[in-house]
Amino acid sequence: MRTPLSKEGHNKLRAECPRPSLLGLACKIPEIDPQITQVLNKSGWKPKKGLDYSLKGCQDKILDTLDPLKLYDLLDAATAGDSVLDVDVAIGWVQRGICLLGNANTDMSAERRKAILLKINPKLAAMMVAEPSSSNEGMLFGDTFVKDLGSYIKTFTAIDKAQANMKCMFAPKVFVGGRAW
Repeated sequence: MRTPLSKEGHNKLRAECPRPSLLGLACKIPEIDPQITQVLNKSGWKPKKGLDYSLKGCQDKILDTLDPLKLYDLLDAATAGDSVLDVDVAIGWVQRGICLLGNANTDMSAERRKAILLKINPKLAAMMVAEPSSSNEGMLFGDTFVKDLGSYIKTFTAIDKAQANMKCMFAPKVFVGGRAW
């Protein structure tokens, strides 16, 4: 569940498990309403980029898990006595479903990390690209990243303080009546 698929692996599984067609566009990723898009465009935010684009990709991966769930139909037919359940086929569909769901899960975790880092400082978002090791004990970032982040923040805090001090030291002084204001 915490192992991302390679792009080739995902595409292969997607080809083996095409998304079913359901009524009411249930298998489609909802698009942003045109009126909302207009408001966003006026504010300078581009929905085709950034967080919504990434989350849309995650949602796409979640919907990719629907086809392996046709196992439900196989079990339903076997229960009704209309067919015999082939255990090897059932295991194959479950394995495909787990792989696709795990891929979607890792994508959502990556987007959560990115969103948090964007809130802290937009420059930090590029730091987190890979899935943390399995030894992260259930934490979203993991100890190694937290330590790296701490030293990164200390470095930039020191630089910010130095720049602020330089501005104060070299700021022009205005003298009025013998006093600096």
